[in-house]
Amino acid sequence: MKAFIILSNNNTKELSVMSKKDYHANVQNIYNYEPLSSTDTMEDANLLKDHIQSIGVQTYFDNIISNSTCID
Repeated sequence: MKAFIILSNNNTKELSVMSKKDYHANVQNIYNYEPLSSTDTMEDANLLKDHIQSIGVQTYFDNIISNSTCID
């Protein structure tokens, strides 16, 4: 189960990690943060957050799109 979410702060564009439980506990979070991805562990979430920060959010999504296959 994906327990941690990598988020982009809508005001500062800073990336952070939050548990799904904490994210859903405050309804304001849906206005303050944009979820980018989720992971099973905090360690994996921090590694992915660092990776996204190093390449940029747009590049991260471009890589996902270029590596996905279309289902007809």
